[in-house]
Amino acid sequence: MQRSEKGSLISEETRNDILRHAIEGITESVVISALDNRILFVNQAAARLFGRPAGELIGLSPSLIHSPHEEKNLVDVIHQATLEHGSWQGEILNRHSDGHESTSWLTTSIIRNSAGEPIALIGIGRDITERRRAERALEHSHETYRAAIENAAGVPYQLDLVSDTYVFMSEGIRELLGLEPEGLARDRIREMVREVIVVDPEGDRDPRKYGEAFKEGRISRHLVDLRVELASGEEKWLSDCSLPLRDEITGEITASIGILQDITQRKRTEEALRATSRMEATSTLAGGIAHDFNNLMVAVLGNASLALRELGEDHPLASMLRQIENAAEQAGHLAQQMLAFARGGKYQTRLVNLNESIREALRLQSRAIPPRISVKTELIDNLWDILADPSQMNQVIMNLWINAIESITGPGTVTLRTENIEIPKSRGALRPGPHVALTVADTGVGMSRETQARLFEPFFSTKFQGRGLGMAAVHGIVTNHGGQIEIESELGKGSRLRVLLPARLPEAQATREPDQSPAGKGETILVVDDEETVLMVSKAMLERLGYTVLLAESAREAIELAHSHEGEIHLAILDMWMPDLGGTEVFPALRLLRPKTRVLICSGYELDDSAQALLDEGACGFISKPFRLETLASQLRAALSG
Repeated sequence: MQRSEKGSLISEETRNDILRHAIEGITESVVISALDNRILFVNQAAARLFGRPAGELIGLSPSLIHSPHEEKNLVDVIHQATLEHGSWQGEILNRHSDGHESTSWLTTSIIRNSAGEPIALIGIGRDITERRRAERALEHSHETYRAAIENAAGVPYQLDLVSDTYVFMSEGIRELLGLEPEGLARDRIREMVREVIVVDPEGDRDPRKYGEAFKEGRISRHLVDLRVELASGEEKWLSDCSLPLRDEITGEITASIGILQDITQRKRTEEALRATSRMEATSTLAGGIAHDFNNLMVAVLGNASLALRELGEDHPLASMLRQIENAAEQAGHLAQQMLAFARGGKYQTRLVNLNESIREALRLQSRAIPPRISVKTELIDNLWDILADPSQMNQVIMNLWINAIESITGPGTVTLRTENIEIPKSRGALRPGPHVALTVADTGVGMSRETQARLFEPFFSTKFQGRGLGMAAVHGIVTNHGGQIEIESELGKGSRLRVLLPARLPEAQATREPDQSPAGKGETILVVDDEETVLMVSKAMLERLGYTVLLAESAREAIELAHSHEGEIHLAILDMWMPDLGGTEVFPALRLLRPKTRVLICSGYELDDSAQALLDEGACGFISKPFRLETLASQLRAALSG
């Protein structure tokens, strides 16, 4: 090979050919333009990008091959900035001849001659259209999940799948997981993960297989829920949604961009909904069991009352029969609590004495009190009654009591105190007038100001994960009953929670005469109930009291008897709940066929809206199962004498 005069190994023409072929062979688009901004040269990559033969582009202005949607005069801005500063870089939209657009990352610089004078400009563009589409898809995904998950804090990231480290991690990871974003390795987060759930409806349920499908490009996104445990022991649920990034040369998926979102509250809400569904099924079962249980207690209590009346109070078995009566009545109270639960928290108000509610709660739950805890009561005599739902008041007492016990880490004392209080003027939710105060004091760890402020928030708990509904329920019940809760607490010095509820003064309360078991005078009583046991014991009790008895095992049989019986029917004892027709349907039929017949409503439930509606329409009384002989006698005599 011959050297030129300047010592070059190749000629200028050969050198230019090599450069031209090198430029033609690269994948980036190359555009060389004159100083007056006319195109002098484009490589094949640029020609493909713009969808025109290279020859057609020579002499055109670069503005003609860029999108009209681009910022106005951007091409001129790039040209001027390159001349002034020597280079420019940034994104630019390109326009293909068929109308579609693409995005390039453009870098420009000046070409100078041997004297250092500018002779042309060169622009090299890398197609980043797919990356921008992925980012826009991620933004769309982010908006979708943000709309579904309120108050979720998103933490965007970019993960290098080759090194398994985060190229980028938002600063929000500090607040979310307590981690430093700089140099964060994926294994650091994996160490915190306790459970992975694939939520992509098109993905494999196995997290490992799902992850492999994502890396191999067989699915277009990666969407999982993660249960993580923080260093503090707190658990959180995260949604991890990511999209793949492909290597621009090999086309392989080497990275992903995604976003982590805190969905703890959503998970808790979903669990609460599942719990509600389970509760509905359980409450239906509880209602059925309690109703049947009350019917059985009618036989136990009724027969015990009959036996006691037959034998007399002086008989050696009288005390045993009294115990059977008391046990049957207590069993009836337990059944009423199950029925209250089955009503799903529906209020059925009556006069309630909190002293009695506290004693009953302590009796039922005495075995659940840890031996290290001493429970004291300071219950005043002559405590005023309140108008309240008994089951709801029991829930208030139990939750306050449990909260106090759980605040004590070692030996300690919980004190329940009642008192009558006169409120002189409005105070918060309280109105002037008489009130009953229930105070639950403990010798526990006490509460900070922050804890006191959040005590009644749903799901807030300082004790166990997943707890925290008890005090929220207390607040809701007390508020709905027109009351208010006051808190006094200090760290290390225990807590004192006082519930104030409007009272009913003694003079406003109805007084009842002692049961005297008045006898009947041969009046005809129609008993309507679908339970044979209830019919038999009712018949025995009524005949023992001196009444004539008709029995109907169904609503339809009752209506037939009312139509066909030749004599007078003085009173009907009507069960509210029967399989064919209930009391609500039978009552108007009886009134139509027997206008003079009085009707006494009977139910294994407490007085509810349906029974109250019949009382409003003319029924003369209500008796709750199970009942003593004396109670039945008094109710009948009052109904027949009214």
